[in-house]
Amino acid sequence: MASRVGAALIVRNEEKQIARCLQGVQWADEILVVDGLSTDRTADICRQYGAKVVSNPWEGYVRQRRIALSHIDSEWVLMVDADEVVSPPLAEEIRRFVASDEQASGCLISRRNYFLGKWIRGCGWYPDYQLKLFRKDGVVFNDVEVHEGAIVRGKIVTLKNHIDHHTAPSLFDYIDRFNVYTSFEVANRLTGLGKDSGGWAEMIGSALVHFWKTFVRRKGYQDGYHGFLVSVLSSMYKGVTYAKVWEYRWRKRRGEPTPPIRAGDFDG
Repeated sequence: MASRVGAALIVRNEEKQIARCLQGVQWADEILVVDGLSTDRTADICRQYGAKVVSNPWEGYVRQRRIALSHIDSEWVLMVDADEVVSPPLAEEIRRFVASDEQASGCLISRRNYFLGKWIRGCGWYPDYQLKLFRKDGVVFNDVEVHEGAIVRGKIVTLKNHIDHHTAPSLFDYIDRFNVYTSFEVANRLTGLGKDSGGWAEMIGSALVHFWKTFVRRKGYQDGYHGFLVSVLSSMYKGVTYAKVWEYRWRKRRGEPTPPIRAGDFDG
């Protein structure tokens, strides 16, 4: 009997882009969506595309992914995000792979990351391999909240085709995520799950070095003004993370209320 593949998504208020994602996984044997109590039409759209929807209050990326794994029935799980689209060649490659005799527990899949509608080839953004396909019984998720990863028990192979990742359709979307993700990074550092932050000199140095690596060493300049913006904003990401850690600790030493780090996930 051929192995089944289930597409799993964790979502919250994604009505603007969820349909595009679901269209790309209609070939899957099942589609499981863990919805974090969306207040828009996200859940209804998912059901229209044949997805099984599990409603659960948003508990953070890691916990939502674990809930998805507990509800999916397929042997293989393709974990996709609402802003990702599985290309037709990748869908066919996945079907062939799971039907083969390959003794593996997980697959790395490249992502073509788009910024303001442009595929960014430089800046270290491509091929951006991610562990997206894995055996349900061969993986556990770690506790790092941002860019959370899966720990695979067994062999990992690399597939040839890609997922399109529409990470930042506009600067407004990017800045919104920027604020949320830097707060996740701060939470990781304050709980010992990420690299700790040094002083102001390290903050400035880290941002400048990151810009040089992204724009020069990783050839972000080849992507023109888009590549320049990606390099500037990603270096700012580094600096803002350091600054938020400093502010949190500074206010705590003064006995002042600390800024929110990660709603529902981190109590300080």
